Amino acid sequence: MNPYTFTKSQSDGFFLPRTTSKFQIKLLLQRKSLNNANFSKIFLILKSILVPNSSLNLTLFMKKIIIASVIGGLLLFFWQFLSWTILDTHRPMQNYTPKQQEILDFLGQNLEEGNYYLPTLPQGASIEENEKLMNESMGKPWAEIRYHKALNANMSLNMIRGFLVDILVVFLFCSYLLKSSLDFKGTLLSALIFGFVSYLITDYTRQIWFETNTIPDLIDALVGWGIVGVWLGWWLKRK
Repeated sequence: MNPYTFTKSQSDGFFLPRTTSKFQIKLLLQRKSLNNANFSKIFLILKSILVPNSSLNLTLFMKKIIIASVIGGLLLFFWQFLSWTILDTHRPMQNYTPKQQEILDFLGQNLEEGNYYLPTLPQGASIEENEKLMNESMGKPWAEIRYHKALNANMSLNMIRGFLVDILVVFLFCSYLLKSSLDFKGTLLSALIFGFVSYLITDYTRQIWFETNTIPDLIDALVGWGIVGVWLGWWLKRK
């Protein structure tokens, strides 16, 4: 069989022979024009890479992974909303001080917008100078500052961006799940591991060096991805 031959079943979906080469993507993209058939072929090649043993036709595959990603992203986004608002689990990283206006006024008079670590040295300082500062700073106060000249929170745009990111992350996770034969428990466990690993390599790694409180982030990772795991464990295994 010609590896570049695409056949169409009696249903409305295209099927891709197992001999199809992944390099077809490059060949198709090099064509001067891409019609609807070519886009279908590109999608089928991606499908064969993500789910090589799947017997789903194109329409069913698209429906299944899109619904899984959108609802999974919505569930993850909803948990994040609860965590940051009603439940207020991130309060330890946003503590209040009655002297906030005095501090902001002082920062505005002395800093440009940006991120700061105190104490530190100018860029280019020697190793000896850094070692000296480190020894002199032991046991003394230190701080991180993220200073902005003006609050410009576009809530609608930020929520849309956050929601789209959640959908994308769930989609990438689905691409792994659809290549496996995991049952409900396996899918849930995989989601929890995925959330825990993402926490370890981001928030916890930062906590090691900067002594941040990452318990709220750990809760978000386990609860959020636990909810997503329950959803995907049920939906992806439906016939």
